[in-house]
Amino acid sequence: MSDYTPELQHYQLLDLIGCGGMGYVYNGYEVKSQKPVAIKILSPECTHIEPILIRFKAEGHILRNLNHPNIVKFVEAGQEGQCHFLAMEYISGISLDSLPRSHTMTNIAMGKDLPTMEDYLSIFINCFSALDYIHKQQLVHRDIKPQNIILQGSNHFPRFIDFGIAKSLKNDKDFDEPGERLYTMVYASPEQLTSKPVDYKSDLFSFGVVMYEKLTGNLPFRGKSEIEIFIAQTKWNFPPPRQLQPEIPQKLEQIILKLLSKDPEQRYPTAAMVHGELEKLLDVIRQGQKGLAMSGIIGDIRGAVSTG
Repeated sequence: MSDYTPELQHYQLLDLIGCGGMGYVYNGYEVKSQKPVAIKILSPECTHIEPILIRFKAEGHILRNLNHPNIVKFVEAGQEGQCHFLAMEYISGISLDSLPRSHTMTNIAMGKDLPTMEDYLSIFINCFSALDYIHKQQLVHRDIKPQNIILQGSNHFPRFIDFGIAKSLKNDKDFDEPGERLYTMVYASPEQLTSKPVDYKSDLFSFGVVMYEKLTGNLPFRGKSEIEIFIAQTKWNFPPPRQLQPEIPQKLEQIILKLLSKDPEQRYPTAAMVHGELEKLLDVIRQGQKGLAMSGIIGDIRGAVSTG
């Protein structure tokens, strides 16, 4: 793909911040308001490929109708000359992929600046809130991965940014080319890999892979080739999360294992149910920390009294 920096009437493009098989993403600003934006540009060579053009336009239509705090906000979609573009709010932050992948209590004890289990649970809870909303719009994201989630601010507030291959279950038409692989293989569900129909539970599997990877530092399904990865995801078992990271709460391991069931019917039926389970777990952890803190305070008081 050659470099391509178009001129748009209402937007000033600045730096190229991403590129892929179908186009480019720039940061920039809206000329009139000076508001920062991210602008996705369809590659010129792709404008004549009907399925790609349809998907690009569909992403704009999908984003226009989404309104959730954990999803990037739509600004405008349009065409100037031969240039097709999609403008979205610019989100400053790091991708979930950039956040350290492993967590242990010893990291905290050693004073390292790593996310805590609470941090990760808060991120996951917000992500499942977004997935619940997306699924209620009868959409399947189909490309859940850490690179498609941007974390804002010191509290790592997650935002989904890419709906390029999202599919509406309201629409019976399928614009995917036969044999075309749109997903990211290591995060794909078994039904995606075997070209079976996908629904919301496919997204749940993919986010289960994300959770496993971020908490253990390893992907559950690995291989030296695509064939090996395919076999691992569709046939092989994988080490339970606590085998790699014993400090993961047992309940969280159970949630991840259920999400990673190869049979969709064995997974959670909805993102809302996972969201609720994670909220309960976070509350238990916070209550436990309060109990430990109070025990420490009481111990300090008793020690002061006995030595006073």
